[in-house]
Amino acid sequence: MKLKIAITAGLILIAFFSSDVYLKKAAGSTTITVPDDYPSIQEAINAASEGDTVFVRAGVYHENVSDPFLVTMVIVNKSISLVGESKFKTILDGEFRRTPIVHITANDVTVTGFTICNSASIFGLVGGGIQVDSCNGSRIMDNIVKDTQYGVNLYSQTTGNLVVYNLFIITGQNHYSGTGVQCLWSSGNTVHHNVFVGNCYAIAEGGLNVWEGGDPLGGNCWSAYKGNDSDRNGIGDVPFEIYKDNWDDYPLMVPIWQFDGDVNYDGKVDLKDTFAVGSAYGSKPIHPRWSLLCDINHDLRIDLRDYFMVCVRYGESWA
Repeated sequence: MKLKIAITAGLILIAFFSSDVYLKKAAGSTTITVPDDYPSIQEAINAASEGDTVFVRAGVYHENVSDPFLVTMVIVNKSISLVGESKFKTILDGEFRRTPIVHITANDVTVTGFTICNSASIFGLVGGGIQVDSCNGSRIMDNIVKDTQYGVNLYSQTTGNLVVYNLFIITGQNHYSGTGVQCLWSSGNTVHHNVFVGNCYAIAEGGLNVWEGGDPLGGNCWSAYKGNDSDRNGIGDVPFEIYKDNWDDYPLMVPIWQFDGDVNYDGKVDLKDTFAVGSAYGSKPIHPRWSLLCDINHDLRIDLRDYFMVCVRYGESWA
């Protein structure tokens, strides 16, 4: 009976969110496409308004822009979503610059769907993949960061940021070098369900941050983790020491990119998940209703396949 209710409610939502009535109401934000509308990512960001989406088509991008402190590749200085068409084919190549490739200086920014690569630095304090500088509420999701001195730097009183479902392939052997995620003088950030490959690790100084989603959702997958999984639940038996007093209490034995159907990651598949997929139904990354979390099968469109994947798992719980 509950499944029938979920299916019925979802189909009603699909019909509504596909209608002209809703589409007119959803016209508040704009999607700017690179290179269709602007030839460079930075030009598109400069033209965007708060709440807009900058959608970047697959390709290799090389850019340079100066902010008040350094020369970087892309500066995100307003609350927007920066979305790549494919994390495997939308590549931000830093050309081994000594500055961050993506520099976030505004609250409530989303960066998703990119390969971010090739950056060097001095002691890893400036150069690297993505730097979030003294701002809050950013979402860094489903990216590949490789061949940089660090992956993500949450720097200087940065709080409330979410770093999930990223792959960090970084090598380095010294402090502030070879880190997947740095939380420097920042607290209240959440980092889980990422994969750290190589001798890539994480550091945190000057604040308390969350490195796992709790039991049974788990934490991050560390290639350096040497523990066992005696009960075969996918989570290591002993915590993984990240840095000093920071621990991943539920290290993943293998990468878990998503619990299929649990769109809002609350540990269960219920009406909230069907509503979410129904509301995003019919959208693609260039549409204002697009939601990466609702693209269950990762084909860059939200359709009946995603909806029925939720329905099939309806009622399951990991909490």
